[in-house]
Amino acid sequence: MQSYRNDIDGLRAICIAAVVMFHAGFDDWKGGYIGVDVFFVISGYLITSMIARDMAEGRFSFLSFYERRARRLLAATIPMVIFTTLFAWAFYTTSNFLAYAKSLVAFAAYVSNWYFLATTGYFGTDANVTPLLHTWSLAVEEQFYFVFPVLLMLLSRRKALVVPALALIAVLSVSYAQAEIALGNHDRAFYSLFSRFWELMAGALLALKAQDVEKLARFSTPMRAVGLALVITPIFTFGPTTSVPGFATLIPVSGALFLLAASPTVRDPFVKVLEASPVTYLGRISYSLYLWHWPIFGAVNTLFLDRNDLHAVLGIAASIGAASLSYHYLEHPIRKRRLLPRKIDMAGLVAASLAASIAVGAYGWSTGGWPGRFSPEVESTAALAAKRPADPDNCFKTPEETNDFCKINVKPGEPVDLLLWGDSHAGSLIPAFRQYAEANGLSFAATARADCLPLVGVWRTKDDTNKVCRKFNDEALAFINEHEVKNVAITARWQVYTTGPQILLDDTHKTAVKSQVKTVFRDGVARTLDALAGKNIMIIEQMPELHGELPAAYLLMQRIGLPPSTVAATLKDHRKKNRTSTEAFTSLEQSHRFGRFDPATVFCANELCSFEAGGKLLYFDDDHLNTEGGQFIYPALAAALDKWRVK
Repeated sequence: MQSYRNDIDGLRAICIAAVVMFHAGFDDWKGGYIGVDVFFVISGYLITSMIARDMAEGRFSFLSFYERRARRLLAATIPMVIFTTLFAWAFYTTSNFLAYAKSLVAFAAYVSNWYFLATTGYFGTDANVTPLLHTWSLAVEEQFYFVFPVLLMLLSRRKALVVPALALIAVLSVSYAQAEIALGNHDRAFYSLFSRFWELMAGALLALKAQDVEKLARFSTPMRAVGLALVITPIFTFGPTTSVPGFATLIPVSGALFLLAASPTVRDPFVKVLEASPVTYLGRISYSLYLWHWPIFGAVNTLFLDRNDLHAVLGIAASIGAASLSYHYLEHPIRKRRLLPRKIDMAGLVAASLAASIAVGAYGWSTGGWPGRFSPEVESTAALAAKRPADPDNCFKTPEETNDFCKINVKPGEPVDLLLWGDSHAGSLIPAFRQYAEANGLSFAATARADCLPLVGVWRTKDDTNKVCRKFNDEALAFINEHEVKNVAITARWQVYTTGPQILLDDTHKTAVKSQVKTVFRDGVARTLDALAGKNIMIIEQMPELHGELPAAYLLMQRIGLPPSTVAATLKDHRKKNRTSTEAFTSLEQSHRFGRFDPATVFCANELCSFEAGGKLLYFDDDHLNTEGGQFIYPALAAALDKWRVK
């Protein structure tokens, strides 16, 4: 094999461009995440070629192999980790720094994929303050290379079994990935080594069949044409509902295999594009660019709350600049042994960097997030804001929980006086509703589930397979009827359901078309009101949203003097974003009987909507009220509930 192939760097360039544009938030690149899948194939192909060659020549050494891996991967991560640590120290809340410290330890141990799998969830740490999130793929790759050389060496004793055994493992891996997706375990499928093993193995199998592949050289041009189509098309057609890394991923993986199998000695227009100087340069810095783009995007999004395309472009430019510097002055010189030429030098760097990472991570972990980085008053205010409202009876359900709805002060055989139905916005109002029920001697129940629009017969594109939210709403409606609920309050984050990125569907509109959302939403509200005929119904409209997570934004205000206008929404913007839901509620008032309560009348008395009162912050992120927020809205909410119950 050639020691270097320009066309492979061209393929790397396609992959990194896809990943960066996807993470930058450009919707047209919604399937750009497949760049990581193709990277796995490339890695499996190149590393297996090297291992197989060394084994055939009788000079394979585990020590030399892992030294090369360290030179290839570890050295370039050092400045990135220094940057993320300093940035986190300067701007993160104690809870966010605690999460960062844990992820730093996990990254140092190359188990960050398992760490992020364990910490995913509806209220997990915001991706913008998880600067090591992208290292899950590095962990998967290194775990593969801890296992694969040993497996290859054991199988090489029976050479006839090598390819069949590895192929069987690959088939089992992709089948496992698809099974996890079918069961709804998308996070496990995404992060697990076992569901990604097959992508690396696909490249490895191609490398082991190199002699057979060489016989196909005359088909190189059509293979490149098909390969490019299979890699590039998913970048723009895959999306959040695609079964990745399941069977759908066979498309870009197959494309990568075609491109790798095509002979670089066959010259055609495709290979000339892949080997063009700007393209191959992007491919050469792709690893450094992958390392730098995610933490830089997170830093830009943290510092500039009003995220827009200009900030995305700024993040891309900064990432490319950092990647170029890293490649030319660190990654490439260390790989070529111009820096740290001896193994002992490299071992010292590895030991020092791992020790420093673990020490910083352990300290941040043990101290609960390195307190003392701000004044005690500032840290106390931010920490209080970050606490979610108390829910001692587990009334609010996360996506992982079943729909066992809670009942409070409900006597057997008697109807429920008051019920709150909705998503996580309903969850944040449960303490306020419970307080109202107790103050008025009412029995109370809640049917609240994260990320579920509380409308009968409506679901979103990401729920199209298992329809978890449709089941939730059917069970909520059955609960309401079974317990003869008198007063039903319905609330949700209406804005996110009407503006996307997910598309609303119902039995009449089963194809995702953005222009149908208004109709589906209005019909869903009407259908829900009809299903609750005879009940006293109140719809609570959208809570005003902020431009960023409030505790973190508050620290920015203290650290760099961020003005409140950068954090808070204006009433005009709030009305504009919620036009679809507001128009639907208003039009249905002519045909249905229900009450309405608009939180904007409380929060947006001035031009800017409030996010603090009496020196206390009111949100625990950008759109959910914390305990103080619930108390802030309670007097107006209680007054509205009094009038509504009388009517």
